[in-house]
Amino acid sequence: MSDSKTNLMQLMARRMDYLGDRHKVLAQNVANADTPNYRPSDLRQQNFLQAMKEANSRQPLAMTQPNHLAPVSPQTKFATDKEKKPYETSLSKNGVVLEEQMMKMTQNQSDYTLNAELYNRYTALSKMVLRGQ
Repeated sequence: MSDSKTNLMQLMARRMDYLGDRHKVLAQNVANADTPNYRPSDLRQQNFLQAMKEANSRQPLAMTQPNHLAPVSPQTKFATDKEKKPYETSLSKNGVVLEEQMMKMTQNQSDYTLNAELYNRYTALSKMVLRGQ
């Protein structure tokens, strides 16, 4: 497999990590729906095209000696943003709107399902190519 194909698989896996982390953040918002002065938060949206360009433009690290350790690329955590001005607040100044959070969770779940299906199909195609079918 070429480097660009490996990068695609890595980006798809990273997207699934992002969606899993976003689900945790949204679940935390729902759990704190009755907490006074709580502001809901969400993860910043990823720019898939920008990440793909960056992944393809980087020069991969190479091992010059057989006893060197394999290169490891740094993993960055996803940035979280607090809502500065929520859509509505309760009397206790809680900014969580359950309907809004549920809509975000539903969209997040369908994105995760789509990404998992694409990942499975891509690996199935790769296996088919390797078998020579």
